[in-house]
Amino acid sequence: MRHLTADPAALILGVVVGVGAGLYAHRETGRAVAITHEIDSGTSHVPPLYVLSSLGATAGLLVGFRFGTTAELPAFLYLVAIAPALGAIDAATRRLPNFIVLPSYPLTMLLLAFAAWRADDPAAFWRSLIAAVVVYVFLLAIALASPPHSLGWADYKGHPYQMGLTVWLALIGVVGFGSIVGAMLPFLLRKMGFDPATSSAPFVATLVDVTGLCIYFLVAMLVLRHTLLKPEEPPPSKVTAPTTQTVAWHTAGPALAQ
Repeated sequence: MRHLTADPAALILGVVVGVGAGLYAHRETGRAVAITHEIDSGTSHVPPLYVLSSLGATAGLLVGFRFGTTAELPAFLYLVAIAPALGAIDAATRRLPNFIVLPSYPLTMLLLAFAAWRADDPAAFWRSLIAAVVVYVFLLAIALASPPHSLGWADYKGHPYQMGLTVWLALIGVVGFGSIVGAMLPFLLRKMGFDPATSSAPFVATLVDVTGLCIYFLVAMLVLRHTLLKPEEPPPSKVTAPTTQTVAWHTAGPALAQ
């Protein structure tokens, strides 16, 4: 908690940048949808302006609350400025806009280098650069190893928002459950007469992991039961018309039996 700050200037700046990011995201998403709709009629609608502005303002407020008026603030506010547009355009068109992504690489490096220079910690810049290269190589390997057109929103069969909501709710449930168990289990073990140190045993960690999987599958069943997890209806039974031989058999059958 010692890293948090309540600097009014940073908070106001974060909110202003976040609201501006929402306005920019709404405008650019509308343009991207209009252009993409001429090629692919399956594009989604533009998210509401108040949703994008609210998300941007919240993110900017949290960033200002976390960093204050420090050298790290510009770099993270830049992420706040482009994140709503990237997320909205990707969700609506299933494409990331190069006019935002490509300039972000050098600009982010410059902002991080400025923060490291002001903090007199050049090693932090090199650590962030190495981490970025590792993540890029990892994602590139996944993209090269995957079949064509297998990555992206299309994997969720037209329900990206429900899948995102599932992961979000499951993440909150898993983290919340793990925090509660980690905080309450030592007191419970002490109450039962056991050594509280056993709460860090592999069995307890495995129990929390397994319960996290159960939470995820339970949330998926509740959220996706009408979309991705909807049971497939059996195909209608085909009623074949009687053939000439069948009609002749049913007509002549009783006479032959006599």
